[in-house]
Amino acid sequence: AFALLFLWIVRARIIRPVVDLTDITAALARGEPYEFQQRPAPLEIDMLAKQIASVSQYVEERKRVEVELREKLELELSKDAKEEVESQTFTTE
Repeated sequence: AFALLFLWIVRARIIRPVVDLTDITAALARGEPYEFQQRPAPLEIDMLAKQIASVSQYVEERKRVEVELREKLELELSKDAKEEVESQTFTTE
């Protein structure tokens, strides 16, 4: 009976949180965001979950910046193209 209780505690406190972190990191690798949620776990696993959340925030911020830069570049390119067309129109008249 003691062995079963010990195994159940190990499963609940160590194995389950590690499996959860595995699922979370797999989702993060697929590009899905992750927000830290406090769960009962050993301190080391809790700290690792917080670091994974930090990585997720960094990835999301980087994606946002990339989109913003791409939009600015497209706007500048469209302005340059428009100016080029206008300058060609004026020189041919």
